[in-house]
Amino acid sequence: MPIRPLEPDRSARNPGRPLAVAHRGDPRAAVENTLEAVRRAADADASAIEVDLPVYGGRCRRPASRRRPHAELEHLGAVAMFCGAAQAMAAVRARDERITLFLSWYSELPPSEGVLEAVRPQYFNPEHRFLSEEAVAHWHARELLVSCWTVDDVERRAELLSWGVDAIISNDVNGVVKSGDGQA
Repeated sequence: MPIRPLEPDRSARNPGRPLAVAHRGDPRAAVENTLEAVRRAADADASAIEVDLPVYGGRCRRPASRRRPHAELEHLGAVAMFCGAAQAMAAVRARDERITLFLSWYSELPPSEGVLEAVRPQYFNPEHRFLSEEAVAHWHARELLVSCWTVDDVERRAELLSWGVDAIISNDVNGVVKSGDGQA
């Protein structure tokens, strides 16, 4: 079974019920970025699983020192998503227009128009501490979905949900799934 791309449907935004994205699988149940962590996240009903895909010099590489489940994701029918810094995501975008990209962001300052044009992300994905209710509204007005990382605190997750965040990347995928079901 091939890896399915994550296909965001902007017309089906469902505030209060974000995508529950498992950060490196389920690192609380198994070693992160391993097949077992991916399986555990899938068992927890994660919407998608973020597996680190390091990009060095514009090329994807896997360090030999770490076990990574990329090849085995196909067997699980996992949902594929790519997230990362602008340069890496621009390289991915240049190779394939169809891939769903999460533009990870590490600053309170917004990305430049040049970065947004080069990456053409479906999701703006800042660290959660850089988000505000106004910022979420701004990115939605620009027709971008909003994701954030790595949200493990229940109260912060509830606040982000109240602002209409579309996806939450977390080490606590069970908590995000429950939050999306109104069980905070």
